[in-house]
Amino acid sequence: MLALAPRSSLNRPGAPRLACLVTTVLVMSSARAQGDAPHLPAGEPPATDHPAVSWRSPISAASVALLGQLGLGAPLGIAGVLVELQPLPWLAADIGGGVSTSGGQVAAGLRGRLPFARRSALDLGATYSVGPYESVPESPLCITCRETGRYEWWLAHWVGLDVGVASRFYNGLQIRPHVGFTRVVNQGDHKCHATFTDLCEDEAPGTLLPYVGVQLGHAWPL
Repeated sequence: MLALAPRSSLNRPGAPRLACLVTTVLVMSSARAQGDAPHLPAGEPPATDHPAVSWRSPISAASVALLGQLGLGAPLGIAGVLVELQPLPWLAADIGGGVSTSGGQVAAGLRGRLPFARRSALDLGATYSVGPYESVPESPLCITCRETGRYEWWLAHWVGLDVGVASRFYNGLQIRPHVGFTRVVNQGDHKCHATFTDLCEDEAPGTLLPYVGVQLGHAWPL
């Protein structure tokens, strides 16, 4: 608590100079404190010791993520769950399982991650997936299908390529929409079911499909 000096002391000859000096010191100290404060971009949390909010470049930081996926023709099928590991700023890998219209699917992927913004990167990836499959000629996704027999694989092996954009926010939320193409590599392992045998062909239709998907989940720093 500050005590006011007696009025008589303020009338001394050196009092105005002392008051001016104290005021100058206080102003300079305040300006220096403001200049030392870090500049934070809009929407960024203050720096703390918690690793989830102190990443300098979140999308390029080493991390592990648990993601759910929804897709149409995607390697994990209609819906699935995967774990993504990003050991290097430019490399990510994942493995997971899901469900398609023909049954369960297991998939693994490897992709290059090229950051183009603080929290976003372009993903270029390759995937491998395996699971039961039945080609349906009436499917709008089937590029090579026409009215033929019904072709079934007990286990179809798919290899695909995709491109997407991965974004990770300061709280760890991660989202990755992507599109790509995938192809059955073991075409000779199918069985054809048809009313007439001449409807069956050596090369089954529906083995080259486009797909679209979106992954959403949470990432943690390593």
